[in-house]
Amino acid sequence: MVDINKVWDAALVELKASISQATFQTWFSDAYIEDYDNKQLTIAVRTIFHKARFDHDFRRPLQEIISRLSDSEVESVVATVDSKPAPEKAAAEGGLFAAAAKPTIKAPQANPTIKPKYTFETFIIGNHNQLANAASKAAADNPGETYNPLFIYGGPGLGKTHLMQAIGNAVWKRRPGTSVLYVSCEQFTNDFIQSVSSGRMKYFKDNYRTVDILLIDDIQFLTKKQGTQEEFFHTFNTLHQANKQIVLTSDRPPKALNGLEDRLVSRFEWGIVADIQPPDYETRMAILLSKCREKNISVNPDILEFLARRIEENVRELEGALNKVIGLTLLQPNITITQVEQAMREMAPIFKRQAPPIQHIFTAVARFYNIDVNDLLGSRRQRELVRPRQVGMYLAKQLTSLSYPAIGKEMRGKDHTTVIHGVRKIEADLKTDPTLYQEINEVKEKLFS
Repeated sequence: MVDINKVWDAALVELKASISQATFQTWFSDAYIEDYDNKQLTIAVRTIFHKARFDHDFRRPLQEIISRLSDSEVESVVATVDSKPAPEKAAAEGGLFAAAAKPTIKAPQANPTIKPKYTFETFIIGNHNQLANAASKAAADNPGETYNPLFIYGGPGLGKTHLMQAIGNAVWKRRPGTSVLYVSCEQFTNDFIQSVSSGRMKYFKDNYRTVDILLIDDIQFLTKKQGTQEEFFHTFNTLHQANKQIVLTSDRPPKALNGLEDRLVSRFEWGIVADIQPPDYETRMAILLSKCREKNISVNPDILEFLARRIEENVRELEGALNKVIGLTLLQPNITITQVEQAMREMAPIFKRQAPPIQHIFTAVARFYNIDVNDLLGSRRQRELVRPRQVGMYLAKQLTSLSYPAIGKEMRGKDHTTVIHGVRKIEADLKTDPTLYQEINEVKEKLFS
């Protein structure tokens, strides 16, 4: 007797080699054997859309593969929509084709297009993302009714995908069986092109226009693709009129998406547009501490502070740097900040740039604010010197591995408490003063140009 589970696993391996990883993950990550009877193998899939795709594109090639692998003991393969609350187990450990025996059933995942780790509980909230978080929770609580569409924009690595998928996970947890589809804009475009070229537009429309929640990442890649824009316009209208939730992310707000039709820009603004800014220092530290607790590991607080100050604008890079540090700590428990900085240069872009000497930082700040560097470092307390001096302290702490006392020493003997106050004052002002943010970035550009 052939072990049907082994045949099924081998068939999936063979199929996976012939299609993209994203396609395989979307349509087969939660499929499992439901039954085998009279040489007919029944595969359980998650939704009616999965069954339609299976029947249209995968049934015949899988049937050929499985028949070959089982030496014709399987004559037909069919798909059915999973309706069982829990998988039943095999009736016997013997041959899976034995009388009354059922194949081992694999428990399906909640949703193959979204990752379980992306939840609201694991999302760190700060001033930079409060609106986006609140709007996302509201959309999850009342999908299709509150904030539809929800448009989240911001730079890379700030948590847009996390929030988007948290909506899907929250809705799925509350209402199991809800059809949630997460795709990148690139995948939507590729699916559309393939449907046109293969004459399968009906399937494409059935797949995208009948879901309860549609999550599309990086919608900015829809610009200058007229045919895809036309199709998305009709998909958007169909879902919105049916009160189905639409969530979109982008690196820019709708009005800044040059090359996008006005009618789409208008629709993107129908619900709410929420931005995510780079996190402040306190939030970056909270993210690092949360990840340490999650991994049940302790990292030197000075190293965490160093990472939080050096990596400002990308949470993904911040988490990646922490993972690197954790790996280094396991090999060398007493690792120093200097060693961390050297190791980080291979990874995060900000570390790839050699840290400038601290005096170069002070010179750049003085030139930018059109003051003498001696006044910047001196003891005069004129009002016009306060902000440049604090910016110098802030950049020295951010761009070097020097301690507060060491920075104070470089500033002609200033007390470390003065440096701490200056750094924290700039960090606080950055939350509300976009001009200061721009000034600091311009000084950095001059330092590294």
